[in-house]
Amino acid sequence: MRMYFKAVDEARTKDPGPELTKVLQFRDKLISQKQVLFDNFQDITDFARKLRLGLADYVNRKHRERQTDSQETETPPEVFADQGDGSVPPNEDTQPKIQADFLEAVAQTLREPTPYEAIPASHIARMRLIAMAHYRPGNDDPELGAHDANLLYRERRDFEFDLSEIRTLARFGLGAVSAHNKPLWLWLSSAMQVNRNWLAFETWSSQAAIRKGAFVAAQLVGIDLLTNDMLTREQMVTHWLNQEDRNARKDALGYLKRQGNSEDLPIILEEVANASTETSRELIEAALAINARYDVVSASKLMIQTPFDEIDAALLDNLLKGFSLLEAQDLALAIEHRNGRVRESGLREMFDRGVASAELGRRFADDGYLPVRQIALSIIESHEGLLSNVELEKILVKPKPNGGGGLFGLARTGFDVEGNRAFEQEKFQRVIRQPITHLKSMIETGDVDSDIAYFAMVKRNFPNMSKGLRENFDDRFLAFVAADLDRVRVVIGTSAKALELLEKLKAGESWKRKKYMNQALALLLSRSEPQDLLRVRSAIDDESVEISEELVAYLARHGDWSDISRLAAIAPKSIGERTTLLSLGKTFVDECAIAIYAIARKRLPELAAIELKADLLAKILKLASPREFAVLSDEQISILLLSDNDELRRVTALKVVASIGLNRAKAILETHLSGERYFYNVVHWLDLLVAFPQAKAKQIAIEALRLS
Repeated sequence: MRMYFKAVDEARTKDPGPELTKVLQFRDKLISQKQVLFDNFQDITDFARKLRLGLADYVNRKHRERQTDSQETETPPEVFADQGDGSVPPNEDTQPKIQADFLEAVAQTLREPTPYEAIPASHIARMRLIAMAHYRPGNDDPELGAHDANLLYRERRDFEFDLSEIRTLARFGLGAVSAHNKPLWLWLSSAMQVNRNWLAFETWSSQAAIRKGAFVAAQLVGIDLLTNDMLTREQMVTHWLNQEDRNARKDALGYLKRQGNSEDLPIILEEVANASTETSRELIEAALAINARYDVVSASKLMIQTPFDEIDAALLDNLLKGFSLLEAQDLALAIEHRNGRVRESGLREMFDRGVASAELGRRFADDGYLPVRQIALSIIESHEGLLSNVELEKILVKPKPNGGGGLFGLARTGFDVEGNRAFEQEKFQRVIRQPITHLKSMIETGDVDSDIAYFAMVKRNFPNMSKGLRENFDDRFLAFVAADLDRVRVVIGTSAKALELLEKLKAGESWKRKKYMNQALALLLSRSEPQDLLRVRSAIDDESVEISEELVAYLARHGDWSDISRLAAIAPKSIGERTTLLSLGKTFVDECAIAIYAIARKRLPELAAIELKADLLAKILKLASPREFAVLSDEQISILLLSDNDELRRVTALKVVASIGLNRAKAILETHLSGERYFYNVVHWLDLLVAFPQAKAKQIAIEALRLS
């Protein structure tokens, strides 16, 4: 039994009164009898901390008793087995002596003639650590800086740390999980060799960074926090979800979203029913993700019945797969949902089943989500036939409200970029179905959509018209636009009004040629013929075309080593004509990394020697197979680990763990640690090699790369 007493101000003890007197007498009796453990606490936070420590001590004691009773020494689980790095904590009975011996040695040094020169920096860090391991309320919150934490790790073989120090180091590592700047994995593994429940109780920490780190570490290592010797699964989940701190609940729900099971679902659903708007998204995602692991259709039904605006996109994609198995009444609910993609999928499924009426299509023709309007258009035309261009534009294009400002003032213009693009694409699909004679007539008469007619003809008859298309492309459509103006001039005449119109058309000539170049490029890319490589390169280099995913994919398929520099230059560019208020600022780094990897995957050492931007190279290295990465020399890897770019160092370190043999990888770690310059996030991840068996370390590294 343990008793906890609220600390009493000294002033109150001088005149305690009858009630407090009884409490103080009871406490003094416990002290004199020495039969019950007791402690004082300052406030709720201090009480929570001491209770956690007491519970952990109780579990450890019971565990040792079971070992004694069975007269057997339990072999530590393989995941937390000793890796021969001095990481196994000593017997708890010897712990006070370990610290005392160290401090006495420091004291002896202080008695020497020049004590300050004789005490290494690592010993100063150790003294700080010991003080923090003995933290008490009234002290400043314990904090070990990144430099001292890494110094102690670097010199770890010179010390024998006791269990309280190892746990303290592990907590500091957990608190720095997001920054990756303090060692964690060796200390975590060591702490859990003594108490496998230790990490679970760190999820109760009042310190947000430690709590969050405990959940992240559990996911990466694959630790089940909900199976322990003290509390049931229901008690753990209920405790997590009853936290007053929103971030504490959010951290727990993030873990349950990935690791929860059907036993947790009723508890979470009860919370969903009573959730505030600030936590409802996390609760909903956890409930849906757990349900989807067992029954996607059931999860889809739950999603339809649960109101939300946005949820995790990957989760939503998975749940929408179940719509084909939903019943009619479920689809009727889906099309009323607040989320546009849910409405879209429900309406599409009704259309595919042939149960969507023209009235239903008209009702959704004004929906705020473009894909819903596009399906509504299909529904209407399936009943009423093709609509006019005027009606088509009315449904697809919805001008934005003016005066909003928006990014770079785009919202103020009221221009619906996505809607207009959809309108142009739909017009093209209609024109391409027209007879060739009609298309020729549109071109000859200078029809407003004559350019659409031309590209429709090319697509309809590419073998015969490809030569002219390529000539226009190489000419940058100069002659084509001039001929188009001549046709318009013949049609409209030479009146003053006609001449004014011609001047406006000439003023827009540059924009029109750029538009035509992109339309021609789209046709060439759709054919993906190697004969167009030189002209595509030329158009990229003189910036006469917009960059697109399709263009980068074409270079990946047909390009060679000379295109790597071209792709590297493309990577940071923003999406041109495809830019919307939602995608503004998106670049082609991911697409170009894939393309460069496709070209250079068998020549990774040569690629690593090229001066590529660090973020691009990091993405390329992530794509490399273990065998491809292992071809890099130790010198090349060491150079990458010394990059000034955090992400490149992180990816390289994780790839070392995931791809290279243990002895070679450990040698790389030691080389990095012994250098004049080393980086904390490199040590953080290469520490996996020391903390776990090789197979487990690789598994964790692969998971860390996948989640990033």
